[in-house]
Amino acid sequence: MDVTKTFQLRPLEDRDRLREFFYQDRPLSAYALGDLEEDMWEISTFTGAFDGDTLVGVSLVWRGSAPPVFIVIAPPEAADALMSDSRVPDEIFYMMPGNLLGMLENHFEILTLRRIWRMVVKPADFVDGPSNPGLRRLTSEDASKMKALFSDEPMRADRISPELIEQGTFYGVEEHDEIIALAGTHIYAENEGVGVIGYVYTAPEARGRGLATAATGAVTRELIGRGIDHVVLNVMQDNQAAVRSYQKLGFRIHADLVDGTARRK
Repeated sequence: MDVTKTFQLRPLEDRDRLREFFYQDRPLSAYALGDLEEDMWEISTFTGAFDGDTLVGVSLVWRGSAPPVFIVIAPPEAADALMSDSRVPDEIFYMMPGNLLGMLENHFEILTLRRIWRMVVKPADFVDGPSNPGLRRLTSEDASKMKALFSDEPMRADRISPELIEQGTFYGVEEHDEIIALAGTHIYAENEGVGVIGYVYTAPEARGRGLATAATGAVTRELIGRGIDHVVLNVMQDNQAAVRSYQKLGFRIHADLVDGTARRK
């Protein structure tokens, strides 16, 4: 007779215990580790799935965006229990390993779905990106130029602010007084040794010249120089050109993930 395992769900506020769990797979857990940092901790809620005294899985609700981000790192049975938790918001932006999609569908209606690769590079594997005379570190004074680059993606443009630029690490390629390619950081978790690269984008008319690779390489180089030993990024699985460009920098595919929006059934 099949017996479904029962897990006890408990709020987790012990950062050391969370850290110990996430360090089993730091590249996969990079976003969650970033939320252990002081500026993210207050808007992050962690829940543990326990089998007796053993922590089997963890979910995270991060309320820094709308809808809140929901991350699950757990084997399927424990993930199913975490997704059933009534404390999880009814509207979410989910991010989790691809093998948990079926569990999510037990509890949520999938509204949008992307299949992505989590890629990672460690210092010993990093290969610097191509040089470019227009490549430079961006500052808060570049906010308007960065917003202009994202003119056809208003949601991304809205996230750009002087504060975001100053708090993160952004590099761009400038030509004729315009930013035509850039890359930056979603997360810089110095205490945890992880950094997450995002905002990678090239103006349509400038693509195919390796500009985003140059910017991504510059961000990666700076993060590694600050002591970050796991630099990760997400890339769409069907974007083979981007995957190859990141591989040239030393990144390798680490995990199959899904993300998107969902609503509680």
